[in-house]
Amino acid sequence: RQMCKETGLRQGDNTVGRLPLNTVTIESSPYVAREHAVLSLELAPSGLNFLYLTDMGSSNGSFVNQKPVPGHTRIRVHPGDEVTFADVTFRVIEIQREED
Repeated sequence: RQMCKETGLRQGDNTVGRLPLNTVTIESSPYVAREHAVLSLELAPSGLNFLYLTDMGSSNGSFVNQKPVPGHTRIRVHPGDEVTFADVTFRVIEIQREED
């Protein structure tokens, strides 16, 4: 299992996969699909950001805290969670409030 360095996300959908056109490109693992998953950063009316993960039906799966995420299912991710795409793991450090 590989841990990755810090990666920032933009508001809205952030694609994850091996292809360079993805927002988060993971070229270090042949097990990560070309278009593996989507991380969605969404602003709630309260001003808080929420992060959601959707696996795009990848062969090697996505996991939150080592629990599999069913394909095409959207789940919420929280600070402190470990998010794994095949064999590459990220830890969610913080989900910041939108700046005024």
